[in-house]
Amino acid sequence: MIWNGEWEYYNQDYLKSLYEKKVSGECPDLAVRKIYCKGCGRVFKRRSKPRNIVCTPCAAIEVIKRN
Repeated sequence: MIWNGEWEYYNQDYLKSLYEKKVSGECPDLAVRKIYCKGCGRVFKRRSKPRNIVCTPCAAIEVIKRN
């Protein structure tokens, strides 16, 4: 089973194209957001409303640090 965050991580090219359509005004109602990771500063796109503002690799590192 793949989680939303994983899907978004592996499909950044697709999300980037959707975001460009949203910004250009071609499809202004698309639910795609530009997010800056608080862990590494990387820019990435998300469809879901972010609960945590970190990319998948930074989230994995945070889980490892907690354990």
